[in-house]
Amino acid sequence: MDDVEQGENEAATIAENNIEFVTIEDRKNHCHCELWEGKRCIGQFSQPEQDEIRMNIQEMTPFEKDLLLLGMVSMAINDSKMTDRSKKKTQTERALTRIRWFFMGHKRICRDTWIYLMETSRDTLTKIKRHYEENGLVPRVKKSGGRSNSKHALVLDDVRNVTRYILNFAADHAILLPGRIPGFKRDDIKVIPSNFNKTEVWRLYRAAATPDQRVVGCSTFRKLWARLTPYVVIARPASDLCWTCQKNNNLIVKCVNVDEQSKSEVLRKQEQHLHLAMMERSFYQAKCSDAKTTAATHGISRLEPCRPNSKDIHFNYSFDYAQQVHYPADPQQPGPIYFKTPRKCQVFGIHAEGIPCQINYLIDEAVFSGKGANAVISLLHHFLGNYGIGEMHLDLNADNCSGQNKNNCVMWYLCWRTLVGLHITIHMHFMLAGHTKFAPDWCFGLFKRLFKRTFVSSLAELQDVVNKSTEKGINHTQLVGDQEGNVLVPMYDWTLFLADFFRRFPGIKSHQHFFFSAKEPGVIKYKPKSDDDWRAFTLKKTDAVPVGMPHVINPKGMDLARKAYLFKEIRDFCKDETKDLVCPKPSEIMTESDSEEDIHTNQQTEKRAMETAPKQRPSK
Repeated sequence: MDDVEQGENEAATIAENNIEFVTIEDRKNHCHCELWEGKRCIGQFSQPEQDEIRMNIQEMTPFEKDLLLLGMVSMAINDSKMTDRSKKKTQTERALTRIRWFFMGHKRICRDTWIYLMETSRDTLTKIKRHYEENGLVPRVKKSGGRSNSKHALVLDDVRNVTRYILNFAADHAILLPGRIPGFKRDDIKVIPSNFNKTEVWRLYRAAATPDQRVVGCSTFRKLWARLTPYVVIARPASDLCWTCQKNNNLIVKCVNVDEQSKSEVLRKQEQHLHLAMMERSFYQAKCSDAKTTAATHGISRLEPCRPNSKDIHFNYSFDYAQQVHYPADPQQPGPIYFKTPRKCQVFGIHAEGIPCQINYLIDEAVFSGKGANAVISLLHHFLGNYGIGEMHLDLNADNCSGQNKNNCVMWYLCWRTLVGLHITIHMHFMLAGHTKFAPDWCFGLFKRLFKRTFVSSLAELQDVVNKSTEKGINHTQLVGDQEGNVLVPMYDWTLFLADFFRRFPGIKSHQHFFFSAKEPGVIKYKPKSDDDWRAFTLKKTDAVPVGMPHVINPKGMDLARKAYLFKEIRDFCKDETKDLVCPKPSEIMTESDSEEDIHTNQQTEKRAMETAPKQRPSK
């Protein structure tokens, strides 16, 4: 069932039931009478009987309950309108009605017990008595208000039409932002670009309505939107990330007093951009759907190391960097640490679209070697060799960052994999700039959501937070190195290793899709859009193929100044058991206070040694 059908069913259920859940205060029995053999009359009923009577009353509709109370009041009132005083010659009109309350015809009870069992109040009882005295045994009718008396009340079809239009509009224009979105508590939000607003959507709804269809007003349209489809929201300026969209929207706003041709040109430009963004998003979603089908067909439910190029299947992976995190991190955020720089950790995620599962590489500051092409290729090479499912045909998705993903070195590496037999074909797809939200961001959001409310004091605790951020085990971690600087995932100098065998590809930033095949070694095929035709370019310089592996890049680690800063400024914010791991005392430095302390310690040690040493006899 798609989102539109699901939303229509939810709206129909709400509209048909029209139930308002109200918390009812549990009324207490205030009976203090002695009507039952000198005891409280409530004693005639056991506790299960009381509960059953009250629950039966609660199950009635308001109209049915009102009829029941009215009938019981009519049976309880037995007095005449005039007083009955035998010793007086004249009778007066009765001011207060005398009522004897009975239950089940023979059990006499007091008024408080009757109110308790009937789940009503004294005010309601007074109103029913007054109505019976004035009108007799006639049902009470509400004079105004209510859906049944209003000719303007909406029917179910009217609500369905509004909900269907909102969901269809969101399906055409909204962008699904997976994971945590700043400013929104829900993670299934559909964001409509900020060039629309609810009033404008209502105008489009009114214009699209058929002659036989009822059109609701703008205020009703907005209320139904907020009540039935709260997950469809209008983008705020900060969450509409595409710079091209923002520039086009600014031009649209400024085109107020210009000629129609200029307005049409601006609108056409924005429409073309949005159409391109939707087309590329649909292409990415189709690739993810194919990966899910492949995983279901071959029974792939998790990432297991397999020999590369061993399974004749297509599979899709996406990779991206997350914003770096700092630790120690305290949800309460002590004031002084706000102005300091704790220990840094980079996060690089590779997501298997069809399972789904994501390996998050945690790169501590002690083993950080940069975020350029060498780091991206090294981590991708480690993933395909240790976590890949062994596919022959590889599909990769990445964002448009030219410094990390979209550069010549990455293209050389993918071509090299087809030359050495690690894959038969490789497709490389880059997301449209400004519209790069995809699966890795979803997992990053889930991880950050738990991270911001967890006290993290070490790299091991950070690793534990990532692993526990998803209930179904989607997020997993791989340490690139530990806090002492020991490297677990080596970084290689791929740029120097491949530069002598491949040439630079001209105009790489203007194309989004690339293809490599073992049948055409050394050739890169490219196209700017998913629906364009392929064009070819020879990427290889010579017939020789680079063999072996590049040289290992040794991380520089933290310099002395950084170690001293962590020790002096950040150590106090760590847990006692992690202080020596995260912020150890540098052995290369010794502050003035440390020197004085060491001198004092040495003096005390020498003094104790002299006191405990055996005294020497004086020489003769």
